[in-house]
Amino acid sequence: MIPLRVAVDARLVPGNSGGVETVVRGLAQGFAELDADDLELTFVTYSGTGGWLDGQLSAKATVREVPAPNWASVARNRMRLNAYRRRGGALVLAPGRDVVMDRVPADVVHFPFQQSGFVSAPFIYHPHDLQHRHMPEFFTPRQLTKRDMRYTTMCARAAVVAVGCSWVKDDVVTQFGVDPDRIHVVPLAPFVSEPTGMPDTQGLNLPARYMIYPAANWPHKNHGRLFKALARLRERGVTVPLLLTGSRSAGRVDLDALAAAAGAAGLVRHLGYLSPAQLQVVTEGASAMIVPTLFEAESFPIWEAFRLGVPVACSNVTCIPRQVGDAALVFDPYDVEAIASAVEVLWTQPHVSQDLARKGRERAAGLSWQTTARHFLALYRLLAKRATEQDLALLAAEPTL
Repeated sequence: MIPLRVAVDARLVPGNSGGVETVVRGLAQGFAELDADDLELTFVTYSGTGGWLDGQLSAKATVREVPAPNWASVARNRMRLNAYRRRGGALVLAPGRDVVMDRVPADVVHFPFQQSGFVSAPFIYHPHDLQHRHMPEFFTPRQLTKRDMRYTTMCARAAVVAVGCSWVKDDVVTQFGVDPDRIHVVPLAPFVSEPTGMPDTQGLNLPARYMIYPAANWPHKNHGRLFKALARLRERGVTVPLLLTGSRSAGRVDLDALAAAAGAAGLVRHLGYLSPAQLQVVTEGASAMIVPTLFEAESFPIWEAFRLGVPVACSNVTCIPRQVGDAALVFDPYDVEAIASAVEVLWTQPHVSQDLARKGRERAAGLSWQTTARHFLALYRLLAKRATEQDLALLAAEPTL
């Protein structure tokens, strides 16, 4: 049997890539659980990133390390471009050929994140979401132009555009005019690690009871209104400690300043980036998860909470209502009082929390990275002109999430 060679772009820095890292880890996990004798899978990673996929790959998968960019040189070039723009230049480069991925022997290339260039082989591209079209206020003019150029170019050149839910598919069709027949909805899943031993969480000094919000400090994550809601509850005599996790990059929202300005000082603590095993333990110990985001293209933290039996309260925006169904409390994320009410219900009404935890488990029960990997395997075979009747049937039965 001639193997089907697939290269997956995994060139990222672990701990600094948010949901994209979850996608790559999940794919590695899913294919490790999938019996696919015809598949020869190569994950392309940066050298020097600590073997971050170790323990998640099947014996049949391989890792191909490539040199990471010279970040100092990248920073210098960015400074030169910024100086050029200050003098009146308007240079924004369109995505070009991805020379590194083009050199990997592959029948199909899978780009699971947005910052990609095209290759000569048929490829799958994930735009994930088009937040910049809906919330341009969170982006610079250059970022808006750059995203539009990259997304439109890659969606036009991709053999398949993969999205996690039907809401995003509809949005890509509306915003970019992509043929809906080239867009495939492939539901993702929570990445729940199964540690061989208890991960070290002693240094985290977790409170006896708390809520959790796992999110990087991007402005659309809406931390400020959540902090105001917590302060409002404390004024009513309801004290709710909140733990934050996720990368905390300079140049984004200052969470400490937001908490102080909201009157929530002492209620909020940021744990920073946690390993998957640590995050699982901290999430599982939470009384509830609160997700007040203003924009999302399917929320991994919500799936993870559902899988672990943690009740959820979340925004009623974009695809999230389709994602949660009746398994979460939903609220208007622009309404501080609505956020406060949802938090108070989950903190003070255990019967509601228990009911939501049960519904969440049921909603996540049908999701797994093995199922996701099986869907992508069908797409790989389709692009390589090797699809079986079973593959075609799977692709025809596109989920409606």
